[in-house]
Amino acid sequence: MTVFKLVPELYGIVDNSQKSMVLRFREVRDLIFTTTEITDFFLTLMILYQKDLLNCKLRHITQIVWMPDIKQIEKLAIQVSQQKIEDNLEKMLTLKTRLKFNIIDSLAFDNLLMNLERGFFNAI
Repeated sequence: MTVFKLVPELYGIVDNSQKSMVLRFREVRDLIFTTTEITDFFLTLMILYQKDLLNCKLRHITQIVWMPDIKQIEKLAIQVSQQKIEDNLEKMLTLKTRLKFNIIDSLAFDNLLMNLERGFFNAI
């Protein structure tokens, strides 16, 4: 499992109510928390994916980075409101800043993924 493949996989779990983003992340978090650089890189990839959801919602298709996952991105963008996408993006950017300080990374990521999952499942 690579960091690149994990981001679309986590977002893909939203379509499957039998799985959980948080639980899947816990299975592979040793890969993400290997170094601070990898953790930061993973969060950057998540931010890009979230921006793609926003770009898709706003119909800025040419600005999408994760083009191989465009169908999944379109499906997810329909499920959730623009405000919720922006709120989650803001949480990710805040976490990116906080990673430079002494925080418990695993709890911070669990919280972030739980908020993402809740937003998609509740379609707010």
